[in-house]
Amino acid sequence: MKEEDKKSKIEYQKTLQNAAMQIISEEFDVKEYYGISDDGLESIYTVGCEMYKHKQYEEAKGVFTILSVLEPTSIKYLSACGSPYFMLEDYLNASQFFGLALINGDYTPKTLLSLAEWTIKLEI
Repeated sequence: MKEEDKKSKIEYQKTLQNAAMQIISEEFDVKEYYGISDDGLESIYTVGCEMYKHKQYEEAKGVFTILSVLEPTSIKYLSACGSPYFMLEDYLNASQFFGLALINGDYTPKTLLSLAEWTIKLEI
């Protein structure tokens, strides 16, 4: 590998590392970076809910996953993200999203019931 290519690769890795550290330290707001408003998030959420209602779980999973990336501490979006996984019987991934919602303070009966259901399904 050429010396210039090595330097370029190292610089690229440093850039990625810095971006990751900004995200982790909450100095970087993905939603703000892409210029998405709270109303925009709600519009995306509505699309995901419609897909879910029509049993388009794979599609809903993708929409809710995008929301969980844009707003990673939103109880609403994390809980919504777990639901299509649960319906697709992917209990492990469902548990991860419901667990994140619980960590962020979602103690609603629906989430607690979901937690109990996937725990039974996983035979934990």
